[in-house]
Amino acid sequence: MKASIIIPTAGTKIDYLLGTLRSIEKQEFPKNEYEILVVDNNPHNVISREIEEFNRGSNGSVRYIREARQGATEARHAGAQAALGEILVYTDDDVIVSKNWLSSLLEPFEDPQVGCAGGKTIPQWDVPVPEWFSELKHMAFGMLDLGDTRLELKGCQIWSNNLAVRKSVLYEVGGYNPDIYGAGTNGRIWYTGDGECGLEEKILKHGYKLIYEPKAWIYHRVSAARTTKEYFYKRSFVSAIGSSYAQIRKMKNERFFALKLPARAGYYFLKSGIFYMKSLMILSGRLKTMTRACHYYAKANHQLRAAFSKKLRGHIFQESYLKENETGRFAAVSSFKYQDKNDE
Repeated sequence: MKASIIIPTAGTKIDYLLGTLRSIEKQEFPKNEYEILVVDNNPHNVISREIEEFNRGSNGSVRYIREARQGATEARHAGAQAALGEILVYTDDDVIVSKNWLSSLLEPFEDPQVGCAGGKTIPQWDVPVPEWFSELKHMAFGMLDLGDTRLELKGCQIWSNNLAVRKSVLYEVGGYNPDIYGAGTNGRIWYTGDGECGLEEKILKHGYKLIYEPKAWIYHRVSAARTTKEYFYKRSFVSAIGSSYAQIRKMKNERFFALKLPARAGYYFLKSGIFYMKSLMILSGRLKTMTRACHYYAKANHQLRAAFSKKLRGHIFQESYLKENETGRFAAVSSFKYQDKNDE
């Protein structure tokens, strides 16, 4: 089997998920050369029932996988473990893919040195575009448009809503780094990492190519809930933790790095305060300024927590987030094995 399409879901977008599955079923690609896996990351019977119903009308084309440990990385690794395809194709549960999406996304892998490829992501708005959206294009909705020419990339630019990785390479580099753990996960938000960016950096360090293929395009649906200012404040906060994770991870071999963290935390607290005060005094660009205040506040908090939590540092410095089991296959290592009540 050439490809396994892996769709993590938390069960909050069932209508969107069904739309995603319908669009994938229209692929102009041999049906026997790919599979579809839905990974239920917050298991609800309603999702499994919806998949059963969908399969009745589609010759049983979707495999349902349960992964009770919450987190995007856990879901992605569970999909990888269950996958039969040589290429793992990751997407979200709120996209609509083009008919030639899969064939276009797999084309770059004809070169054995290609470890990862991704395509163009175009927003599909459920509501009118907010007037203030232009302030935040740099961080909005996982969009990606690098033009209409195939490119070899030298850094992280591909998002997991439209990303393919050679399965053998995923295992070789140690899998995805931890991704977003949102609010309401008992303090696990502080265990957020740099997700696909960390994966792509490891792939490049291992000497593999990273390719942008514009013909592999998708629509990424944007719901009304994701067009509020509060959403962007939260997004900025969480993405800053991932940025701090990556920064600390690179400091592993520096002398006295643990002593540097409180000083840097103080610097980021200062920057957060400056941007917050600035947001109160300006009219134009206030939203962007406030999101930057949120960003530095989260980064300062994360660096300070890492300075005083050996367990959090152990999580950050973990070499691999995949583990070989007794059968010789790989499974996700819990991102929270180091967590205790003091970290919440």
